[in-house]
Amino acid sequence: MNLGPILAFGAAGTAGFVIDAAVLQLLVRVFGVSPFVARVPSFLVAVAVTWWINRSFAFRSEREKRARAVREEYLRYLGVQTVGAFINYAVYACALLWRPEWQRLPVWGVALGSAVAMVFNYVGCRILVYGSSPAPRVGRS
Repeated sequence: MNLGPILAFGAAGTAGFVIDAAVLQLLVRVFGVSPFVARVPSFLVAVAVTWWINRSFAFRSEREKRARAVREEYLRYLGVQTVGAFINYAVYACALLWRPEWQRLPVWGVALGSAVAMVFNYVGCRILVYGSSPAPRVGRS
């Protein structure tokens, strides 16, 4: 098993988490935006950055094998990430409602939501965006 793409995907996710959390904190702390509302723009900024990182590093060989238009690829990526975002946001919102003190420091909710959605996002990218689902093994009898 080649761990390179998985590690690169993890690095992209880590960068996305840092950007998501930083934009969220900025909007909540500096501009006084509700942590529930601020999560939307923080997600959009993070997804653009993670798309570029995943396209450039995690799924580079798949991208080179398939001459798919960048626009189509980005729309597929955005679609997968949007479903992942619903999963992520549901966990995030539940965490902030469960622990109201986290609303002042919502990064904890971001961490929980990101961890839960990460598996879906990886599988979705691997299959739906970059078209590289593992081929079924055909054994000889």
